This record gives sequence, structure tokens and C-alpha cells, in this order.
Amino acid sequence: MDFLNDPRLEDARPLESIIQKYSSVAFDTSGFSIFYKYFDEPFCVINTDKYIQNLEEAIKQSTNKIEIRRGIFVRDAKRIDTGIKLIDSCDKEYSAKIVIDCSGTCAVTLNGLGYKKSPVYFTVIGYELENCKIPNKETVRIFMDKTITDNGGGWLYPISENRCHFGASVIVPYSKTSEDDLRARAFNLKKWDKYEEWVGEATMVQGTEIIIESPTLEPVTMYGDNWIGVGDSVANAASYIGEGVRPSALMALAAGEVAIEAFEDSNFSKEKLAAYIKEYQNQFGKYVIWSLAARNCFSRNYDDADWEQTFRRIQDNCKADDFMKILRSEYTRGIVLNMVGPEFFKAVLLGEAKNLHDSIFSIFQHIADAAQFRLFGGVI
Repeated sequence: MDFLNDPRLEDARPLESIIQKYSSVAFDTSGFSIFYKYFDEPFCVINTDKYIQNLEEAIKQSTNKIEIRRGIFVRDAKRIDTGIKLIDSCDKEYSAKIVIDCSGTCAVTLNGLGYKKSPVYFTVIGYELENCKIPNKETVRIFMDKTITDNGGGWLYPISENRCHFGASVIVPYSKTSEDDLRARAFNLKKWDKYEEWVGEATMVQGTEIIIESPTLEPVTMYGDNWIGVGDSVANAASYIGEGVRPSALMALAAGEVAIEAFEDSNFSKEKLAAYIKEYQNQFGKYVIWSLAARNCFSRNYDDADWEQTFRRIQDNCKADDFMKILRSEYTRGIVLNMVGPEFFKAVLLGEAKNLHDSIFSIFQHIADAAQFRLFGGVI
């Protein structure tokens, strides 16, 4: 809710797009659950179609001559003397002095311009269910079961007592899972534990299914000559409950501001556009290393017993404000320590955990290389 109240978003009237507010959140494993209440209602689900409609209306009514084109699929990008050329699926070409890539899961410009692309995918299936029996429509529920989701998870966002948004996610390194496999996993989660009583007999609302493969976990560069990348386009929007929308939107606003300054100075070099990464560092930079280290550790190495023990530690050691930071991927050293415990933390930090695919020590080196690549706009 604090994000939707940002005055820079007021033209799109985001508060009008809210479908449902939530005052509490629960994480469930096979053996343990944690539950936190937030009386100021910090969670919500919005109707993105309504939000986009409002934004387009504001753009059309503005004094600036901005053209909106729909139905265009950009398939490639190339550098030209004056900037960047985009090629669509009908081989039509568009040229620009600056391209801001907010294409999300498509990440359309990375390969064409020679930038590194994340090899790890956060694959998601989601849809609306009707004929549910939801006991509390004000609680967001997240559930973890490695045997079904491979260190992803599932979620239930109530829309009413008998309707919800339901889905499952799988983190798949270096490959993608099939749509039929995702549907089977989501079906199994409908039959999982207490959720079977709530949604086991519910039916999917026709036309609501969405399947998305989003690059995640391993960061890539975020800017270069004539180019800025935002959000999932550059593997920088993943989180547990959809809060990744917040950094994506805020950094899209920052990208626009940097682009305006570049046009004022007629300077479109990566040195000029580096102001974008400074804004990113101001807002999110202090969390990046610990967030990526934690997510790498969780996604590659955790089993159900690890998740259960982690949630027990969170319940014992984390206040409501700390848990909110976890949900927003705002990890700090102290939060990660509280989640994994001192002995495990020390072992992985020093590279002594023999049962881990990667220690946090080696992950740090990997992330440091990626961070340097990102900060200085490197090109492969």
C-alpha cells in the first residue's frame, strides 16, 4: 500500500485498481505455519488492466505528444549510429536514441544488444478459482512444499469468501519446465493439506490462466549506451508475494527521469545513463547481496525440513517489521542470520557446509562478479 500511495503514480490512480486488501499473511509448510498481522493493511491485489487503462488515459490527456502502440511484439534489437533499432515480428523497424526495456519476462533486447541473460528461471502458473471455501478473505497465504514446487511455492490471494487467485511457482536453474508439468503441480497443491478443504473442489475461471517464465536470481547489467533495462527484463523483480512489482515500477520511473536528463544534455552514453544505477543503489542496493545470497541458497539447497526449521526461526527471532522486509526481499545480514541460525550461517559463510551445492562464500564471489558487471554496464 505504501508503494501505491507514491505520488509519482497518481496519474494512473492505482488506488482505484485495488481488488482486495489484506491485513495478514501466513506462510505454511507441511509441519509448521507462521502468521503475521498488519493492521495498516500493507498488502493488496490490483487489477492491472484497470491500472494500465488509467495510465494510458493520463498519457493521452497530457500535453506531451506520446504515442501508444499496441499489438507490437519486438523480436530483436540492433545498434545503429544514432542509437538502437528495434525489429518487430512483422520485420517493421523502429529507431530510438534511448530504449527502456520493461518487457519483463521477454527480456527482448538483451541478446540482440550483446548483454548477458540470466540462465535461471522462476516459472509461474496462476489463475482464478471460484466455488472456494475461504475462511479468512483478509489473509494472503503462501505455502512451501519442495516435493511439488522444487523450492518455489504456492499462493492463495482471496478475492472473496468463494473466489481467489491461486498459483504455483518453480525455480528451475538452466532449463524451463513444461506447461503440462506446471498444471500438474498446481493441481497437486489444490489437494495439499488444509488447502484441499478450501480450494480442492473449486474450478478455474475460464480465461484467467497465465503461465510466465521469468529470468531471476542471477543479475545482469541494467544499463548501457542508449539502453536501460528494468525489472524482470534484467532479472531484478523476483520476490515471494509479488512485491517485485514495486522495484520494477519505481525503477521504470527512475529510468524515465534519467532519459529526460539525457535528452536535455543530448548525451545518451552509458556514462550519462549511470545515474539510473545510482538511483537503484539508493533504493535497493543495500539489500542486493544478502537477498541474492539467500535466494540462491534457498532455491538450490533447501528441502522441506529446512523450510520448516527456517520458519520456526523466523517465528522465534523476527518481529513483524523484519518479516515485512523478508516479504519485500529487503534482506540484511541480521535477517539472514536469524533465518538460517548461527551455526548454519557460519558454516555456509566459511564454505564448510559439505551438503550444499554452493556455499554462501562462493555465491558471494559469483554475485560480486555479477554486481560489478551490472554496475559498470559490461557487455559480453
